[in-house]
Amino acid sequence: MATELNQEVARLVLAEMGKAEMSRASLSVASGIPLTTLRRKLDAVVGFNFEELYRVAGALSTTPSAFTPRAFVPSMEIAA
Repeated sequence: MATELNQEVARLVLAEMGKAEMSRASLSVASGIPLTTLRRKLDAVVGFNFEELYRVAGALSTTPSAFTPRAFVPSMEIAA
């Protein structure tokens, strides 16, 4: 389960990086996360912590909630 969550968060971060046209090296500098650490997190070897996601969100001009895995988002049920 943890690996799946790490993969999903990494996918969400990579998607935001693509929108911002930001490289891993640029994100490393902008967020203050060492490039080797950032690579391991984006490759889902290890997970991001809350502080790192906050820093990444700031560097990408988004909010940390952009990286919330689907499993943590309540589903909306439409009343019939």
